[in-house]
Amino acid sequence: MKYALLSVSNKSNIEIIGKFLEIKKYNLVSSGGTAKYLLSNDINVEEVSSFTQSPELLEGRVKTLHPRVHGSILQKNLQNDYQDTLVDLDIVICNLYPFEECLKKDLLHNDMLENIDIGGITLLRAAAKNYKRVIILTHPS
Repeated sequence: MKYALLSVSNKSNIEIIGKFLEIKKYNLVSSGGTAKYLLSNDINVEEVSSFTQSPELLEGRVKTLHPRVHGSILQKNLQNDYQDTLVDLDIVICNLYPFEECLKKDLLHNDMLENIDIGGITLLRAAAKNYKRVIILTHPS
C-alpha cells in the first residue's frame, strides 16, 4: 500500500491532487485543517493522530513530528527491521505557514510565533533527504 502525506496551509487545488491520489489507490494521511478540508470534498483521509496513534500535542504545535511519519519518509528501502511499523510513504505534499503574510498583518508577538512552521519544514527536509524514493510537492499550482 502506498501512502501520501498532505499537510498544507494554502489549500488551493489540494482537492484535485487528493482526488487524483485517491484514484491511484493511495492512502491519504493529513493533518488537522487539511484533513477537514479534504473530508469536506468527499476525499477519504486518515488524520495524522490516527495514523500515529498519538494525539496532537501542545495545542496543535506537534502533529506530524512523530517516528512513524518520519521513519516512513526516511526509510531508504521498504525491506527493513521496521516493516511492521512503517509504511510506503512516498509522496509529501506540504507548504508552509504564511509567515510573510502574517508580518504584513502586524500580529501580536505570540501570534507571530505560532506562525513559525516547524513540522512542515521537517517534513520537507526529510522528503528531500530521501529524494530517490519520495516525491515532494510544495506549490499549489
